[in-house]
Amino acid sequence: MRDAVSSASEIREVNRFAQMAAAMSQEQLKVYKAVLEGLRCCDLASAADQADTLDSYLLREDIYSPSGLAKEKIRSNMDETMVDHVLTNLNLYRYGENLMAAEHCTQTGYGLLQRRDGQELRIQDKHIGMMEMRR
Repeated sequence: MRDAVSSASEIREVNRFAQMAAAMSQEQLKVYKAVLEGLRCCDLASAADQADTLDSYLLREDIYSPSGLAKEKIRSNMDETMVDHVLTNLNLYRYGENLMAAEHCTQTGYGLLQRRDGQELRIQDKHIGMMEMRR
């Protein structure tokens, strides 16, 4: 977002963005930062548009890697006696990547981010300023 702030055409635009972010609770701000990172927002207008969509996203702060998602899924779907055996014999990172793709998730520095409605995330293309579906 530094580049977006630096390249803003008017200081009023930057001030509006700063005021909007300052009005958010800590929890909202955490989700907002994850959304901006996950969608790769690179301009203030797109970032400001996302502020009204925070309820559309689920942030899983307890999951920081594909392996973490894989472990969580295995533990929730498998008998406890088999969990350790499976966890030691499975490529958890690869399985987690496949789960993330299937569940339309992306990893951020704040945790796993996905839309609540299960739809694919719309990632901003930095070069042409358009949104594309993330696969």
